[in-house]
Amino acid sequence: MTNPAEPRPDRAQPADGDASSSPDPSAEQKPYEARRSAPSADSPLPPEASRASADSPGDATNETVTIRPRRALPPSDSPLDEAYLNAVPRRSATSPDFPVDPNSDDAESMPARWFRGGSKSPDPDELQQIEELSPEEAAAKREKRKKLQWILGAAGAVLLVVVVIIAIVLSNASSNPATNSASPTKGSNSDASAAPLLTEKDLMAEADANLVLANAGWKIAGTTNKPAQAKETLTCISAANEPATPTVSLQRVLTSATKTKAGVLHRADGYASVAEAEEVYKSRLAQLASCDIVPSYIVNSATVTGLGDGAAIQTVVYEEATGLYHTVLLARTGKVIDTIDTINLQNVIPGKGVADAAAKVVNLQCERSEGACAKSPAVSAVSLLPTAEKPWLTASDLPRLTPGFGQWTPTDAVALKSQGTGCENVTLASVGGPTARQQRTYLLSKDKRAPQRFGVDELMFTFGDPAAALRFSETLKAGVTGCGGRLPTAKIADHAGIAEKGANSVTITGWVAKVQQSTGQDTKVTFRVASVVSGTRVIYLISNPNEKFDFTQASWTALAKRAGVRASQ
Repeated sequence: MTNPAEPRPDRAQPADGDASSSPDPSAEQKPYEARRSAPSADSPLPPEASRASADSPGDATNETVTIRPRRALPPSDSPLDEAYLNAVPRRSATSPDFPVDPNSDDAESMPARWFRGGSKSPDPDELQQIEELSPEEAAAKREKRKKLQWILGAAGAVLLVVVVIIAIVLSNASSNPATNSASPTKGSNSDASAAPLLTEKDLMAEADANLVLANAGWKIAGTTNKPAQAKETLTCISAANEPATPTVSLQRVLTSATKTKAGVLHRADGYASVAEAEEVYKSRLAQLASCDIVPSYIVNSATVTGLGDGAAIQTVVYEEATGLYHTVLLARTGKVIDTIDTINLQNVIPGKGVADAAAKVVNLQCERSEGACAKSPAVSAVSLLPTAEKPWLTASDLPRLTPGFGQWTPTDAVALKSQGTGCENVTLASVGGPTARQQRTYLLSKDKRAPQRFGVDELMFTFGDPAAALRFSETLKAGVTGCGGRLPTAKIADHAGIAEKGANSVTITGWVAKVQQSTGQDTKVTFRVASVVSGTRVIYLISNPNEKFDFTQASWTALAKRAGVRASQ
């Protein structure tokens, strides 16, 4: 075997044009060929061997080819071989660049370059240190490296197992959220965080609407998650400028096949917290109580128990040529507020059916909304839902006198200055007895039939005790009913007593009358008056109709009762 330290002699090249000479087989190993200049005299590589280019056999002097011989491998038990294999960097034994494990027995017979790959060769000083290692030192160093590899491999395996376990735990936690045992009327926090607060499934379905009005052929006309942009709007309630903004809002409209054209508008709003929902519920309840966004007349009111965390019902009518009745239910369960507006031509939809339908949707929402569920809702009629204007009338307490026309607008309460009808036989602004007296005026506009400055004055007198209030009302009654005997130009008609129950079952008593006085040969002045007593308060109403534009006896009596109920709140 040739000593690897000695260079091989130059190989003879075939003469120009000598076709009989066979080319050197090594010259065909193009992947390992490189064009280089001749090496220097002290180069460790063998001298260059010149031959004619295979492509240009006639020009043997144009290029030189360096043939890099393979170095013979030192004996397999050489300490240099062992140390060198341990010194070079190694990649994974599974890499395509390393089909043979460098520490295996098969590696002993492979060329060292198979494992070196493209790594950088050690410098001479490092080789010198490696050559000085004894076989025992080389073996010890290799064993130390193996132990380090085992330690790093074990640590990596442990880390991988930990990562996999954490991933599995997190995956199970997200797909199978833990549920707490909750009361039958309260939702759990875990349920609330596991699902959306509201979805379309939480809105009233066709089957639920049958509880509002049976056999009506209910169909879903539309559902939206942008109620503010929908053409259908709630009666009595505006969602603008509320104390909090909902995180989710849904609205659905259902229509019926009945001749009365019944319909349901259900809006559900979800809020970030129960506290926010409570504030919005209070705001909407106040709007529902007054219901004065557009002209309407309050028919009746009710409270509801067993339906979420709070609920109320208001029934109003749009006084058109054919009355359009709205029964509006407002309910809250935790972070969700439901507003259900049912409509029907000519007839009122009972509140009990609306509450039963609302119970269906509340029970769908209550667990996720962290609120109370529904359980046998009970509807109780109340005199009226209290408004922010109590103890005064609100605009929706006064009826229209012309169907489809007219809007009532109240003024602020001021010190009493009214002179009355002239038949009271007392000076209202100064008569003794009341501890306080004020007045408020309600003016009717947008009705061409109404006389100029037509309206109603509400005079409120407060006394120290109910008995004093009752005596004052009797004084007014005596003055009005006896006006015809005192003044020949006066005429009293439509006199009648009234009785009603106010808030907290307060007894309301009073009377109504119509006063006419002649001011000239063909001129008459007409007034409608009413006096009601509610506890320590006396309400005295005065209106200025004429022969062509006037309240009916029934509507005026109803207004007097309504004033007494408001005074009792």
